[in-house]
Amino acid sequence: MPKETVYIVDTFSLIFQVFHGIPPMSNSKGEPTNAIFGFTRDLKTLRDIKSPSHLICAMDSPGKGIRNDWYEEYKMNRSPMPEDLRPQIQVIADVIKGFNVPVIQMEGWEADDVIATLTRQATERGMDVRIVTSDKDARQLLSSQVQIFNVRKNSYFNEEDLQDTWGIRPDQVIDFQSIVGDSSDNIPGVPLVGPKKAQILIEQFGDLDNILANADQAKGKKLQENLKTYADQAHVCKKLVTLYQDLPIELNWDDAKLTPPNSEKLLTIFQDCGFKRLTEEFKANSNTSSPAPVQKKEWKSLDTKNKFDSFYQELKKQTRFCIDMETTSLRATEADIVGWAICWEAGIGYYIPVDGPTGQNQVDAEYVIEKMKSILENPEIEKINQNIKYDMLVLLRAGIHLQGIGMDP
Repeated sequence: MPKETVYIVDTFSLIFQVFHGIPPMSNSKGEPTNAIFGFTRDLKTLRDIKSPSHLICAMDSPGKGIRNDWYEEYKMNRSPMPEDLRPQIQVIADVIKGFNVPVIQMEGWEADDVIATLTRQATERGMDVRIVTSDKDARQLLSSQVQIFNVRKNSYFNEEDLQDTWGIRPDQVIDFQSIVGDSSDNIPGVPLVGPKKAQILIEQFGDLDNILANADQAKGKKLQENLKTYADQAHVCKKLVTLYQDLPIELNWDDAKLTPPNSEKLLTIFQDCGFKRLTEEFKANSNTSSPAPVQKKEWKSLDTKNKFDSFYQELKKQTRFCIDMETTSLRATEADIVGWAICWEAGIGYYIPVDGPTGQNQVDAEYVIEKMKSILENPEIEKINQNIKYDMLVLLRAGIHLQGIGMDP
């Protein structure tokens, strides 16, 4: 039985990423929709491509947080929420609900602390954890079971990457950030201490207490002076950057297992937002009269050359199949292929990963293109897809002139 994996989403971190990263969009009523679109796309990527056993969205609690009691200036440099983002938050919450993903928050605490607590609970259950965030605080949670996933780059950050980037271990991240600070959260740290100096100090003295106790041995008179002058501030910073892993969160983990989405609810949202491709997809899955029995589906990952070669021999025998490209962009003229999804019989699909994080099995991208080219350019073999025009352009960019295009009933 494969090991269970939970993806935990830092919800507002992702919302702000997509809001600032996607040009303004609006529906027929003139209401902004770019954050809704970007968040939905990323949530679908996590569900459909990463296919974890569990998926959770963590959120900050509304209002003043506990850290503001510890340090009044905490996050005081943050700008108010943009007006075009504010009305999209509730719709995003409805999208999350439509995908049957639980939202977890704890009064007075931030999403980071919720993530830390859920990460501890998950690892104690023997699960692997992938934290979807851009917040560097999460680096203190890294372990052999825990990685950080960057959905923008489709890349993972692990203990080895931390060593390469900051030159420290996960258990040293809190002390490191205590003296470096974090400008995004208005955490001051110790003046004149940047990442390189912090790494040297940690390597020389071990932890924050020893660094401050041996300030006279630090290199440079001004650095010595700052370590003494701002010692109390460094201790406050340590309290601020520490993620708390023991919040009283009682989660029924079965509720976080992936289940089929509420297609009708999502279809209504996507129609209202004017998302044409998503509307087409969920219209096909929606049944407004009576619910159809859930058909068991099996996805087979062809993540080695031998597996792909065996599959290829079977594919050559088919006269009709469905193909869908997983790519790096919604713009076909800019998109690179991440994976190939193919099926020709009900309930069984095949996925060929050709791009992914270091350490993840995948098939050489050029080899797959070379083998698939003769089949995809054969007009006698019918290929279908709900959005075949997009895939045609993606394949053309890869040097394949798709022929034999059929209609998807």
